[in-house]
Amino acid sequence: MAEFTGQTSNIRFILGEGRRGLALGGLVTLGLAGFVGHIWARGQDSHFAITPGQMPACDSPVSRRGLRDTITDAPAAKLVGLTVLRINTVGELASEPASAPDRRICIATVFTNAGRKLIGFTLSWASEAKDDVYLELPYGID
Repeated sequence: MAEFTGQTSNIRFILGEGRRGLALGGLVTLGLAGFVGHIWARGQDSHFAITPGQMPACDSPVSRRGLRDTITDAPAAKLVGLTVLRINTVGELASEPASAPDRRICIATVFTNAGRKLIGFTLSWASEAKDDVYLELPYGID
């Protein structure tokens, strides 16, 4: 049987009967891996979703992420190079859901590159639809 040479022979070799299924399987696997990665990434964001009308707890993933982002994005923190290493204990300082259902007063132990800090923060609704939360650091970072 004659042998093929050159670029055409490589293509025919790759697309040979036995390898065609392997190539197709590889493409399906890559597509499936991309799809699973996309679903997993969406699942991660769903941990930070807010249920309209339900104020998130002080120690919820939404509150922790919001606290980290608020500290990291603060102009004073950027000026001095403050970075959040981890957020440890988070608790509710004032718990009066009956009298103030639209507000939570919280405190967190935050470890930064400048040491441990106790940071108080409040959660309140940022919209009338109660589908967005506003996190405020009334006493600053320290």
